[in-house]
Parts: sequence; C-alpha cells; structure tokens
Amino acid sequence: MKRRLRGFACVLTLAFAVLGVFGASSAFGATAAPGYAVSDWSTANANGGAVGPVGIAADPFSIHDIYVMNYRTGLLYKYIDATGGVEGPAFLVSTGSFFGVNNAAGIAFDKTGRLYVALQGSARVAEISKLDGHIIRFLASVGCATGLATDPISGDLFASNPCGGATIRMTTAGVVVGGYGPGGVDGVTFGPDGTLWGEGGGTVWKIAGTSAPSPGSFAAVAFVSGGDGISVAASSSSSALPPFIFVNSNDGTITKVDLSGPSPVYSPVTFGGSRGDFSTVGFDGCLYASQTDRVIKVTNADGSCSLAPVTPDDVTALTGLAPATADFNDVVSVSATLTDVTTGTPLVGKPVVFTLGSGTCTGTTDGAGLATCSITIADPAGPATLTAHFAHEPTLAPATTTAPFTITLEETTLVYTGISGGIQNGSTATLSGVLKEDGVTPIAGASVSFTLGTQTCSGTTDLAGAASCTVVVAQPSGPTPISATFAGDAFYEPASDSAAATISAASNLVYNGATTGDYNDPATLSAKLTSLLTGLPIAGASVSFTSPIGGCSATTNASGVASCPVIPSVPAGS
Repeated sequence: MKRRLRGFACVLTLAFAVLGVFGASSAFGATAAPGYAVSDWSTANANGGAVGPVGIAADPFSIHDIYVMNYRTGLLYKYIDATGGVEGPAFLVSTGSFFGVNNAAGIAFDKTGRLYVALQGSARVAEISKLDGHIIRFLASVGCATGLATDPISGDLFASNPCGGATIRMTTAGVVVGGYGPGGVDGVTFGPDGTLWGEGGGTVWKIAGTSAPSPGSFAAVAFVSGGDGISVAASSSSSALPPFIFVNSNDGTITKVDLSGPSPVYSPVTFGGSRGDFSTVGFDGCLYASQTDRVIKVTNADGSCSLAPVTPDDVTALTGLAPATADFNDVVSVSATLTDVTTGTPLVGKPVVFTLGSGTCTGTTDGAGLATCSITIADPAGPATLTAHFAHEPTLAPATTTAPFTITLEETTLVYTGISGGIQNGSTATLSGVLKEDGVTPIAGASVSFTLGTQTCSGTTDLAGAASCTVVVAQPSGPTPISATFAGDAFYEPASDSAAATISAASNLVYNGATTGDYNDPATLSAKLTSLLTGLPIAGASVSFTSPIGGCSATTNASGVASCPVIPSVPAGS
C-alpha cells in the first residue's frame, strides 16, 4: 500500500487521509499473461469502493490455509484448504472489527505460528489471535506501519513505514533493534537467504539481512511503475540463485522480475485487474494477490503451481515422485525425495505421506532424503493422482507434490476346464473355466460366458475363480467349437479360452441278425436300436440294411428291434 501523504502530526487524520486517496475502481477481471492462469480466489471482502483486502499470509503450520486481513473493515478471514483454483471455505475469524480506525494492513506469521498485524492507523505492530482476531498484545510503535514480514534467519519482525521512515526490525518480544533500508518502503518480504526485499514508489529494493556483513545496507535493483506489494518465490533449483520477485501494482498488473542475470528481466503475469496491494506465495506454490475487493490466485497455464514459498522455516521440496503407472490390485512402490531447499541438503528420518486414490502409506526418508513405501491399488483403471506430502515440523516448512498416475487394467487368464471331445446330442454338457489374476490369484464374482456351437450360457466365478453352466446339447453332428469368455470390467482385462468338440447322435444301433445263409434260402437281417443316454430300446425308428446278398428296411418294435428277410441270389461264398 503506497503512502501518498507525509508529515501529518495526527495519526488519526493520517489514517483517514490515506484511505481517501486510494480511489475507487471497478476494473475487475484480471487477465493472465501467456504461461499463466488467473482466477478469483476470494470475493468475500468488502471494500466500499476504496480498498478491501490488503494483508495476506500463508500459515506455516498448514499446507494450504491462508489468512486475509481486510483494511477497510478490520475483519480477519481464514481460508481453509485453499486448493483447486478457487477459495476453500471462508471462515470469518473475527466476529467484529477489533481494530477500529487502526487500518489493519500487512500480516505475518513467526516461526512458532503466531500471527502479527501492522496497524497503520495507530502506527503499531500487534500480535493477534488466529482464533478470533482479537489483539493479544502490542509490540512496538512504527510510524505508518504497513508492510510486515518475518526474517527466516533471526525470526524477528520487520515493519515498513511508507510515510518516509526506514523499515523497523523488532523482536517478537517487541524490542526494537533498529532501522533497515531506505525510507518510504511499502511492501516488504524476505528471500530464503534472509535478504529483505522492499517496494516503494515503484522501486524494488534489495536490503541486506540480519546475517549479512552490513545489515540494513540497500540498493535499488529494479523499477515497476505503480508497484505496491512484493512477493518472493525462492529458486527451487538452488538456494544460491536470486529469487523471483513478483510486484503487485496499483494499476491492476502483476509483474515478475527475474534477477538471475546481469540486468532485471520483466515479464507480465496478469493485467487488467483492479488496484493491487500485498501478495504472497502459498505453500501450495501458487501466487495469491489482493485486489480492490478480492484476492486472485495465479497459477501456471495448466493450473499447476510451482513457485517455492519463503517462510520463517526452511523451505522444503519433494521431487522425483514415482512411478507413473501400475495395474489395479498391484502392490506399487511409491517414492519421492525430500530436501531442504534453503540449505540444499537432503532431509533424513522425515515422514512422507503418499496418497494414490483411496490408498495411502507413509515412508521415512533415508540418508539421501528418499522416502519409499507400498500401496495396494484398489481403485478402478483410469487417470489418478499420486501425492506426496511432508507436514510442517519446527524449522521446516511443509511441502507437497503431485504427479499424474495411470491405473491400468490387471492382466487375467481364463482356462477352459469343461467337457470337450466327443459329445452326444441330447446330453447335458457342463461348460466350465477358471479365471485368475496374472494366472495366479483367483478372481471371484466375475461373469464368464460359454458357448457350444450356437448355444450359450454363463456362470459367476467362486472364491476359487471357477465358473460353470450347463446346456442340453442340440447341435448338428460333427466338429463344434467351445469357447469361454471374460469380457473384462473396470478392474480387469478381458480373457478367453477355447476347446473343440465332436457332436454325435444320441443312439446306438447294434446288428444282431444273420451273417451267413444258403443260396436261395431266406435270411433274416436284424438290429437293435437303444438310447445311449438311458440304454432303453427306441421304438418306431426306421432302419435300413444293406449286405452283399441284398438289402431291406424295417421299423423297430417295442424292443427296439428291426428285422427284415432277404433271399441270397448270389453264388455260394459271396
């Protein structure tokens, strides 16, 4: 928040005068520059046509909770589990404004998770309750106190004075240590190495931190017209590299300043929004920035967030999340490496919680920072998300990372075990098969379809993976295919097997007549027809006889016997 008036003797008059020159704006609807996406994250803050949310800070004891202080109303909001591109549930921490005309501006957390506010109107810094927003105690007086940040090295608080004074360093006990940097700085924030960064009148200042050889010395490193709030995203590759600076400007733009080269490189992040004040990088790696009546969320174009936040604790990062795919019901070994980005060293003996669909496990980092554990995949095949999370610990900020994961169908085998070979028409044939996962583990409760020629039936696998059904055979005589088929489902791949059958008649005809005869004397040809299924005689069937001495036809009687005479008319010995 840029101060435009100076030298007022009356603090109360200054607070009202400063608010009066903010101006009204209805130019909402920020547009993302290429490579970014922007969305309205919080619209719960009133502004009265002037200024609304200003102070914004991520809770170091939570991976996603963000607090927002409303300058105009003095109300403190907590946004729970701020993920997914929109605000989480907005919880109004303070039931009423505890600050009156104090004009609550910047807020910051210390190393222990206590929350502080810069009260611009009363020119003081106070500790406030995260539970109901009331003032717990006043720390120190700071003229026109506006920006507020916590030194990650010493843990001390730094409050800016945009009305002309230097930024004041104080302990959390309220003891003023001294002034840092030039006068007139508005937004302040820290880099991971303890460097203090400030923005005032459009100038970006680099201010030597508490551990530097000359604490408080400063240099102008960049200029962004209309700049007000400032955020720092630590380099995720090396703590030795300069961080990225994000400047939230009064003209509705957010600008990224890259200081890694010999000269600053400016690139737009958003434009066309309303007046900007303070901003912060959340522990989810997204940028959150205040506007006239809302807070916007800035992500990469695909909705992901990859900025590394700077906290009073060492920044941590989880990398190398693996694997990317596995079959349903497989036991998959998941892993990720946890490092302290601030020091560039692996973190040893730390718990990392992995989540994949409905499965979860916890691994402990080894000497290289690698955590590994196993999850049995219980979710259907399809896209999923693998997540690794390291919870906050004293001096260590939380970290989380996600990666797309593909659950594939489990491989199956189906072996036909039913009847095959010779099968007689009219018989009852049992068709069966055994379905297994990877050829080893039985699959229960699956439907298996069977066919015998043109006939079909189905069965459901039992605990042994076996399914069966029966058909009364009614197929043309001759070779006939048999098949067993599992169509697959949301968890398992399809599988099939086959066999062959030969269909034969269902009766048996046994010749029991004459085998010799005298020339020109009658001989009786005879046969008995019985059922192969029951062994009983079959009556009323026509039987034809052929022989070298002649042929005839007859119908079977009740005993299943058919007979007819022939007179040999060929020479003896035929």
